[in-house]
Amino acid sequence: MIVVFDTNAYRNIVSRISKDEAVAKVVDIKHKEFEKGIIPFMSTTVAMELLSHLCDVKTSRNYQSCLKASQVMYLHCGDEKEFRLLPLPETQISYEYFNIKNIHSFNTQQAVGQLLYLIAKNPTDETVDSKMSELQKIRNFIDTGEQMLANEIERFCRMTDPTFTDWTIFKNDAKNRSEFLKNVRSEKFYKITAEAYLTAVVQDLKNKGYAINSNIDETMIFKYVENYKASLQFRTWFFSQLVNGNFDLTKGSRTNFVWDELILHFIGQSCNNDPIMLVTSDGRMHDAVRGVYPNGLDTIIKTYEEYMDFLGL
Repeated sequence: MIVVFDTNAYRNIVSRISKDEAVAKVVDIKHKEFEKGIIPFMSTTVAMELLSHLCDVKTSRNYQSCLKASQVMYLHCGDEKEFRLLPLPETQISYEYFNIKNIHSFNTQQAVGQLLYLIAKNPTDETVDSKMSELQKIRNFIDTGEQMLANEIERFCRMTDPTFTDWTIFKNDAKNRSEFLKNVRSEKFYKITAEAYLTAVVQDLKNKGYAINSNIDETMIFKYVENYKASLQFRTWFFSQLVNGNFDLTKGSRTNFVWDELILHFIGQSCNNDPIMLVTSDGRMHDAVRGVYPNGLDTIIKTYEEYMDFLGL
């Protein structure tokens, strides 16, 4: 079995302990995983979330936690010779649906892994400062992605409901509110989302100079819906919040939704015929998986605490 930890799982490992204690802890985790035939792989999305916080103020809790978590992530999934990582969704989908090896995306993954390697070898402020240019690019990517999400969702809301206000769709219109919820929970919504994601991958590949047939047919859409139901279920949850009142995407960490959705693309997948398990304590991600695999949760997703119990730690 392959295991992938999300951002908070790595931050849980290092919580309230020193760097040396965190290293010793991840060594124990790897030993127990080896005994059970579990191979840890890193998610590039998770790595980028952690690395983006190394642009924070160095005295902040986020910086201190993510510096330790970045080191632990690499030690968990790599060594002096190599590191193991699962492809980004766009990398996998480019090959699976369009038979294109997205070298640009692959190179991004490798660069992120190499940054983690340098930090694992020497997890100091000096190492961070020496790679600040690369880290800032990651931070800009994260910030831009979240801002674009907020802007696009707001634009969607205003198109859907001209009276949209306080980040609430159909605030005083129970009938349309009910119809909206019905639509975002429908198979049609899944298909629209699938087609939109595939179209975005096609456009990205074209922008990078790849020759690609841009025709997206029903078979491809059906395949995407079948393969990525957990991420689609998560998106349904997110859109359903827009009727609940004041779900302001410009506040808190609600735009993290976009990264959680990408991470959920691993659910129900395998690599080299080995099934993939996700470790996350995010209740909304668990709810999304439960809605798709109600009888197989134990081998697909676990909270951090459940996983530690499973390992006997």
